[in-house]
Amino acid sequence: MAIDALSAMLVVGRKGRDYFEPKPYRKITAEAGEGELVFPVIADEKAMEEYRPMPLSP
Repeated sequence: MAIDALSAMLVVGRKGRDYFEPKPYRKITAEAGEGELVFPVIADEKAMEEYRPMPLSP
């Protein structure tokens, strides 16, 4: 479900929202708080394709 949520967010996006540059996994885990779990989620093209807006018919 996380892959689906991330894929939808990346494809559709939010107007007026800036996205940060990706960070290396090591940097993310170093910045994580004590006891926080960090799981890498990689959105694949197949998952993202399901959320692309359909072209409007003329």
